[in-house]
Amino acid sequence: MSCTSYDNQGGDPVVGQYERWPYPAPLDDLTDVSAAAYVEGFNTLRDLSPIYWPAGQPRNDLNVLVAGCGTNAAACYAYLYPCCRVTGIDISRTSLANEYRLKAKHNLTNLSLHHCPIEQVASLGTTFDFISCHGVLHHMADPTE
Repeated sequence: MSCTSYDNQGGDPVVGQYERWPYPAPLDDLTDVSAAAYVEGFNTLRDLSPIYWPAGQPRNDLNVLVAGCGTNAAACYAYLYPCCRVTGIDISRTSLANEYRLKAKHNLTNLSLHHCPIEQVASLGTTFDFISCHGVLHHMADPTE
């Protein structure tokens, strides 16, 4: 099953939770001064570069996966790193709706979004240079798989 055709036929309660209560609170505008500290929190590539790439800065054209992107995270990465190709996946269509809205508002042509559980990310048929995954693994039956 590809990510683009994922459907919650089993009635997963985690999906239901994030459909009813999208998380985090959706941002309206990534450039709003009130969102600046939140958006800056996604500067992981810049902040962790010396650890991940001790020989120097990473390429500018990384493939980035934001697993469990929620309402804003993938758009934040795409906004902060316009030369990177950012892929956001999430099990919540409600959360992805805000990601799509931010993508359109900020013309984030480097962002692709998929309704997809992390267990099916291989169906995208790509590899990633950097993976951001927050608030996802603890929902999995066996996070070591």
